[in-house]
Amino acid sequence: MSKENEKLDTLLNHPLTQLIQEMAITPARFQIILANGLLEMITNVIIKHHCKNHKIILANNQTYTYATRLLILNEKGLIDDAFYDLLRRFNTLRNKAAHGGKFYFKREWIDQFAPIFPKALPDGQKLSYICNHLTFNYYNANHETLERYPLE
Repeated sequence: MSKENEKLDTLLNHPLTQLIQEMAITPARFQIILANGLLEMITNVIIKHHCKNHKIILANNQTYTYATRLLILNEKGLIDDAFYDLLRRFNTLRNKAAHGGKFYFKREWIDQFAPIFPKALPDGQKLSYICNHLTFNYYNANHETLERYPLE
């Protein structure tokens, strides 16, 4: 097997790839919650690697919420402002999905992510695209760090 095929095989069998494939067939509410869970796991690994007080940050979810952890990474320059804004917006969407009794998916929730969409993306594919875009880009931007730690 060539090196290129070996890399492709590794990527296709990576647990993150398998979860993303499952997200595409999952109802919207759970797709959002699952994608945000992956983003939060990635965030925690980055915190663990780059913050000397990571044990304090990761041990206290009330003081150091996911939103606060994203802010810490943004302030340290580990997440640029544009991507931080996307992650923050997606976390707000996750909170609506996770904490609302009835979840009625609204078009304006998706429209706030319009700048990342390819031009001819059908409406029915936009949520999956957002989840995949955020997860893959976050992983790819931090793959060297993430490969040092198992996702927990």
